[in-house]
Amino acid sequence: MKNRRPIADIIRSCDVDHTVLELRSLHHFHEHPALAGLLSRAVEASLHGSHRFPHTVLCGPADSGKRSLVHAIARELVQPVLELDMHAVRGSVDLHAVFKEAGDGAIVLLTHLEAAPPQALRDLQRAVGQRMRLDAPHTGMHHDTPVGKDWVAAMSELEFGPRKSARALKPYDAFTVIATTRAPLDPSVNVVGWVERTYHLGRTAESEAVRVRRALARRALSLDEASVAAIAEAMVSFGIRTLAGVGTLVEWMRAKGVTTMDASQRVEELVSILAPMANPAHAERHRKALECERASPLSHSSPDSPESPSPSPSPSAASSTPTQEESPRP
Repeated sequence: MKNRRPIADIIRSCDVDHTVLELRSLHHFHEHPALAGLLSRAVEASLHGSHRFPHTVLCGPADSGKRSLVHAIARELVQPVLELDMHAVRGSVDLHAVFKEAGDGAIVLLTHLEAAPPQALRDLQRAVGQRMRLDAPHTGMHHDTPVGKDWVAAMSELEFGPRKSARALKPYDAFTVIATTRAPLDPSVNVVGWVERTYHLGRTAESEAVRVRRALARRALSLDEASVAAIAEAMVSFGIRTLAGVGTLVEWMRAKGVTTMDASQRVEELVSILAPMANPAHAERHRKALECERASPLSHSSPDSPESPSPSPSPSAASSTPTQEESPRP
């Protein structure tokens, strides 16, 4: 009998990071085909026209694929991505440092827009919506006014202080801002007037199955469709992060020394190894939903009763053609 490899060796060989979820292009964005079509048309219009890609906000929960989608858009446009986490923004200087480096057509990715402080949202409106440089003098009553100085003295200093060079006052280049947020965007807030497109991405069992297959394929591994469907449903239901779940699957398969497996008869085992990573809040909601389902009068109906609903197929009964990572959508 073979000696089992130490768990530390398995973890070291797992090598699962965000790159396993990256999209080669929008043609491989099988999670949301309709959205992929909309974005492809916007890319084509930008490539063959004289305007930049629209300023966009992608709304969706964690692990809905927002960040990888932005990088796929940038690949289609053949443009660099400059990334800034809004958690780290403390003032206009942080935004200006990124905006001044972004050239025409470049993609500025702002993650966690929901975490942006109010002043940062006003700065975004000023820089992106009004094309004003954040290092240029302005007369708005913002926090930029020097603390401890008389207001008139501060305004005089801005008006009569040393002139900036013509290059310093040159507007920012025509870059595109794509922001991601886990919270819904309120269109009535005037500080998000710069947003030209808003798209919503959901995290469903179907979209998660696509991501799980993609990640396993990047590590030369594959599971049968029924097992992938059951795993994806468990990960979504219990709030298990995609990389954590995939990393565990990779460890499990490599520990067994296999690269391809039909685990349709071991779905319970697969789900059980993911259980320790479940989000307690999600698990509690799932438990209550099951209790309500069992308490429903329909659940006690006789199988022969005409009122009894027909049983829905289990994940293991579903059969579909595997989607290959490198096979573009028709």
